[in-house]
Amino acid sequence: MALIPDPIFYARLVRGEGARRTSIHVWNDGDEDIAARVASVEKPDWLDVEGLHDGCELVFRRRSKREFIVNVDTNHTFLPADRSLDERFSVEFDGDDVDVLDISITIQEIIDREEQFHGVFALDFGTTNSCYAFKDTHDPNQDPEELYSPAKGSVEIPSAIYFTDVHNRERPRYSIGVEALHEIRDHSHDVYGYFLSIKRMLGSGRKFFVMDRQAGLHPEHRQEWTADNVSAFVIRELIRKAEKELDGRRISQVIATFPTLFSDKRKQALRAAVEQALEGNGVKIEPDSVILDLDEANACAFNYIYGPLLDDFRNFGSKEKSTHLLSYDFGGGTIDISLMRVRIAQDDAGRIDIETSLEGVSGDACYGGDNVTLEMFRMLKPRLALLVADQRLRQVEEEAQRDSDPFATASGSAKDAEPEVDEDPFAPPPAKSDDDDDAEAAEMDDGLDDIENREKIKVYIEALKVVADERDVIERHLNEGAELAVLLEAKAVEAGKPYDKRAPERLEKALETVIPTRWADYENVDPHKERLARKLFCELWHEVDTLKLLVVASKTGEANVASPLKRVAKYAGVDPKLFNDEVKVSLAELENRIRERVERTVRQAHALFETATAGGDSSGSAGGGLLVASPGENEPRKSLKIIISGNSSNLPSVRRMFTEVFEPDEKDMIWNKDQLKTAVCQGACEEYLLRKVFGSDGLIRYRSQDFLDRLPYAIGLYNKNLQLVGFKDGFCSIFDRGAQEGADVVIEEGANFLIHSDLKDLALYADYGDGTGAVYLGRFDFKGEPISKSESTSGSEDKFAIDFKLKANRDVAATILSTGAQYAFIRAEEKLSDDVNPFAGVH
Repeated sequence: MALIPDPIFYARLVRGEGARRTSIHVWNDGDEDIAARVASVEKPDWLDVEGLHDGCELVFRRRSKREFIVNVDTNHTFLPADRSLDERFSVEFDGDDVDVLDISITIQEIIDREEQFHGVFALDFGTTNSCYAFKDTHDPNQDPEELYSPAKGSVEIPSAIYFTDVHNRERPRYSIGVEALHEIRDHSHDVYGYFLSIKRMLGSGRKFFVMDRQAGLHPEHRQEWTADNVSAFVIRELIRKAEKELDGRRISQVIATFPTLFSDKRKQALRAAVEQALEGNGVKIEPDSVILDLDEANACAFNYIYGPLLDDFRNFGSKEKSTHLLSYDFGGGTIDISLMRVRIAQDDAGRIDIETSLEGVSGDACYGGDNVTLEMFRMLKPRLALLVADQRLRQVEEEAQRDSDPFATASGSAKDAEPEVDEDPFAPPPAKSDDDDDAEAAEMDDGLDDIENREKIKVYIEALKVVADERDVIERHLNEGAELAVLLEAKAVEAGKPYDKRAPERLEKALETVIPTRWADYENVDPHKERLARKLFCELWHEVDTLKLLVVASKTGEANVASPLKRVAKYAGVDPKLFNDEVKVSLAELENRIRERVERTVRQAHALFETATAGGDSSGSAGGGLLVASPGENEPRKSLKIIISGNSSNLPSVRRMFTEVFEPDEKDMIWNKDQLKTAVCQGACEEYLLRKVFGSDGLIRYRSQDFLDRLPYAIGLYNKNLQLVGFKDGFCSIFDRGAQEGADVVIEEGANFLIHSDLKDLALYADYGDGTGAVYLGRFDFKGEPISKSESTSGSEDKFAIDFKLKANRDVAATILSTGAQYAFIRAEEKLSDDVNPFAGVH
């Protein structure tokens, strides 16, 4: 018997192009199967054959071919420097059937990758979906008119990542986007091999263990990475996808956008991730390799400025136009709001001035489309639990009737015995054939092999009864969105019974017992149930993510469960088809659950606009706005265009809320379904290109320093009791909105009761001018060591005073003038609460 391999052949490889894949077959020409264990593989470091590694067990069926996937890493340091290659590598086996397998590898041409992309490439790395846009400014084959058409945007690419092989730490094998989502849906039980919404963790410093399917056999198939590292892998692949559209030209500069409320720490984490991605693609990092000049909401606004707004200005022959733009970006992880003043004017020489002035930002840094999906999850799980309770309790009742029927069996003696506590009398029947290898393999591949309900029968039945007994409460909770505790108390009062405060907890626990998904409850307590809960949560999460899209698109506003929920059904002991037939969710219920959060942010946007157009900030200080240009004489001061973007704004209630709160003319509310996501990266691309092409004094002169250089909120001191001495809402502004780096303010004892000689620490707050009040930023610790100390700048007879200075990145330094000691600002630690984090394991 002999094994005959195909040769590995590449006609052309471009150095630095990333992984190149092909496949080969190994033919068993004998009449018997060959089973062998691989003892060693002697191959180049830059070459890998999937499924062919030390220690693996292989079976080659008689008279059959077995396929292997071959990967060549063209970025590898040791890829041959020669222009071509023709050599062999060997695989040694343990066993009597076969000793050595020699495989040839031929590369006809290896060339250096030299051509660069010299246009503009912008990236919007999103929580749930990402996209990019580019404009090619140096393509000899390009129609010149294309340069003046909008930047070319990509399709939306899910930001999911699924790892298939992590043994090479720097070059793991993985998929992203739709392909990754398919892998995750099929293998959601591999909970340590994939990530969803990793952007939420950027800058957290949190580390994750990532394991592929070989991790149990080989330690090198386990890696520890930070969220920044994982994000870099996603971004690397996004850049590679773009490079394929650019005929292989290398992207060496990325214009990256970021959420409006991203802290400097998180922006720098994003910068590091993009730089790591570029380095992974063989790019040498330069100071301008990553440009972080524009947040997502303002990028979206600029897409409108450089498109419809500038077109209207040209078409109507105006000399000057001024308006406010309110950008509301409802993305996957955040709601970003920005307000800017835009002035477009043309001088006698025909030059056009575009001036933008950022007047404020607002939003919600912890709420986005993921949280909408979470609400859908909270709707679906109780519905499934109600159906399971009905089915299982009916089975229990039927079983009890058979037990009480003396004629149910030929002999009733067996019925006199108590059933075993640990025996499930209504468990699903076992597999039809335990000897069927294909069926077992399919179940293992589906992740069903260890889906086992180990709950004690009496406990599980009791949970089913609690769920069934509270059907009316659960349905009202789902239909009306009211809290379970409120409904349970109202039910008790109506029935004339005392209210048991433990009732909500008991009902929540019963729902969790019927369908466990809160894996955090079982960590370090019950490993089996923790893993089980992760699997069931993942299966339901993928389903509700689909249902969210279905209910929005449905003409009836309703959608049935679409996928076969095999894992949940097996655990619950019911037919999965039952869920598809009987369980549905509605758009009305979903919108009812998110209304309060959406309304809050829309009203924040309205307050932001009212504050800015009133000419001051919420602290009552003059000059709080960032007004660059006054409106024209004949134009109302409060002219406003509302730009709504982000995939979550697909929900009709978002536009309805804007109509209700702002009462805009239809033409003043811009919502383009085809650009909900791509508007961000296209706007960033156009904004950078405009500055790059025309400079500071060209045909189109554009000034937008406000995006980075000015405070979009006020920074100050806050104490509710300060209202007693005239500070509005208890807030005393130190730096008003619009302050720039280098601003210097001295506050003496007596000017504010929070400044005094016994001061040990001092908190600073932000006021966004959006009606939400003061937001804690961080503090100074005057008991600790100062970062520097100089001579006193005030005599002992002077009042105690602190000199505050606004530094880069919206940081603040404080100097106590009597001692000359300067203290650093200790920023508040950013935390994503478990309640709003869909992947915290508590839902």
